[in-house]
Amino acid sequence: MFNLFQKISLEDWNKVITAAQQSDPFKLKMLLNKHNITDVDKKNFKDRTLLIFAALCEADREGYFKEHRDFNRLLEQSKRFKATVELLLERGAFINAQDNEGNTVLDIMNSAKLEDNAESKKAFLKNMDFLIEKGAKVGAEIRLLEQIRSLAQKSPSPSNP
Repeated sequence: MFNLFQKISLEDWNKVITAAQQSDPFKLKMLLNKHNITDVDKKNFKDRTLLIFAALCEADREGYFKEHRDFNRLLEQSKRFKATVELLLERGAFINAQDNEGNTVLDIMNSAKLEDNAESKKAFLKNMDFLIEKGAKVGAEIRLLEQIRSLAQKSPSPSNP
């Protein structure tokens, strides 16, 4: 499945994923430009896009805080996450891409365990609001809409008397 990633080595593609995971918009932009990556919605074997990789790490706030023990750094991470999402959306990322378990970015963010710090929670919730403003939906909502559309297409239209 790797051959879907244009002409970029696995090592270089992993650097791109790492930049997304670390919510490093500057490094991510540099790597996207360097390797002429135009399709930022390519998926790995778990159907994860760069946007999903970024959300997975933003949602692991508890792990990030345990590692760094610094709320200011956590707040900075939240700002970098938003900038990373903005970059990927500018490059055409689909906000409602789903992984192989049907999770969207919003589903992943909803699974986050928040710290007992008001500023950190506020920054996280701002990112959730930002995603919703950009059109993010939960996977269940998307699947329900797809079922409704499918049923509507299969149903015969009512005839006029």
